[in-house]
Amino acid sequence: MSGAAKGGRCIYMLPNGLCAGRYGLSEEDYLPRGLGKFKGYERLTGKVCEGCDNQFGKLDEIPLTSGPEAIFRAIYGIEGRKTHRKRDTFHETTHGRQPVEVVGRLPGDESPTRLEVLTGNQGQPRRELVFEWHDNRSKVVTVPRKIDTPDKLQKHLKGKSIGRDWSKCIVNCPADDEGFQEMVQRCLGKIEQLGEPSDRRGYPAIVPVASLIELSPEYYRAIAKIAFHFFMWCSFAGITGLENVFDGIKEFIWRGDQPSKYLRSAAGPFDRNQIGDAPYAHVLSAGVVGNEAVATVQLFAGSDSGVNLIARATDGRSFPVQLKNMSFVWIVKLGRSPFRIACDLRRALAFVAGRQTTVGFIGEVRELTPARSIMVWRPGFGPQFWA
Repeated sequence: MSGAAKGGRCIYMLPNGLCAGRYGLSEEDYLPRGLGKFKGYERLTGKVCEGCDNQFGKLDEIPLTSGPEAIFRAIYGIEGRKTHRKRDTFHETTHGRQPVEVVGRLPGDESPTRLEVLTGNQGQPRRELVFEWHDNRSKVVTVPRKIDTPDKLQKHLKGKSIGRDWSKCIVNCPADDEGFQEMVQRCLGKIEQLGEPSDRRGYPAIVPVASLIELSPEYYRAIAKIAFHFFMWCSFAGITGLENVFDGIKEFIWRGDQPSKYLRSAAGPFDRNQIGDAPYAHVLSAGVVGNEAVATVQLFAGSDSGVNLIARATDGRSFPVQLKNMSFVWIVKLGRSPFRIACDLRRALAFVAGRQTTVGFIGEVRELTPARSIMVWRPGFGPQFWA
C-alpha cells in the first residue's frame, strides 16, 4: 500500500522527485538508535514511509561510524540494536569512507601508532598491515576482526588490490594478539613487527592521542535529517511537513547541496546543571522564531571523556571546544515559517546518559527550557542564544 493511501502521505513526496510514495508510513528514529536507547524516547510516526526510513537508516550510519561520534560511542561502549551487526569502526570502511583513525605515541615507541579506541577511554594498536614496495610506495590495510582465517585474509587483500609484488609487510596489532600474527604469517609468510617491541612495564599508560576527521557530504545531510525530523516530531500545530517552505531542506537531506546553505556550527557554553553528574547528553531543540523555522543538534554535549575538539565551521572558522563545559552546536535552518504571522514556538529535549545501564536503557529523556538551550544564527551577528 502506498504512503499516500495508508494513513497519510510521506513528507518526502513533496517536492516531486524524492519519495515515489510506494510504501506505507513507518516509525522513524529522528535520533539514531546507535546514539543510545533512552527511556521515554518516542519515535517519529506518521510522517516518513518505510522506503525513506530504510534510506535514512543508511544515512544515520555515517556519523555513527565515520564521524567524531564514532570515537565517543567507543569510549562509552554504546551499541546499536542487537539485531544489527556490530561494525568494527576502527577497521571497516562505511559506505566508502575509510575507518576512523586515532594516532598516539606509545611509551618507548619512536613513531606514532594508529589505535583502536575501547570502552572506558582505553585503547590498543589497531589490526593493520603496512605493505611497502621497492619504489618507495606504501599502503596501510586495516583488517577487521571478522577476517579470522588465512583464506578470508587473502580475499580481503585481493579486494584492496594487494598482490604479491610487495617487498615488505609490517604488522601492527596488540602485543597479545598472537592469533592475528599467526594468521598473517600463514597467509603471507615472514612478516615484521611495526617498530621494536615496547617495554610493557610502563603499561597501562596515559597516552595523548589525536584524530583528524574530515566530515563527508553525507555527514551534513545526516545532521540535517536529525534536526528536521525532530522538528516534525515536535508536532507544532498547523505544520504538516508538506509545506513548500521545507522543500529546500528535504532536497538537501535527500540529495545533498552546499552545507553552508542550511547548516552553521558554533561552540557554546553548556549548562551542566541541566544534566547533573551525567557523563554526557544529546540535546535537540526546534521551533519557529519570528519568520524562521530552525533546529539545533548537540551530540555528546558536556562529555566527561576528556576529549577536546578543534572544530572547523562550515564558513571556515576554527575554534576549540572543551566538551565538559562547552558544546559543539549544529544550527540547522529548516526554512521560512509556514505561518503568515510571526510567532514563537519552541521545544527542546535532552537525552541524558546515566552512569549505569538500567533495564536496557543507557539514560532518559528530559524536557528542557528551550531558552536555555536553543541557539540561532543571526546574519551579521553569528550564533546567539534564543531568548
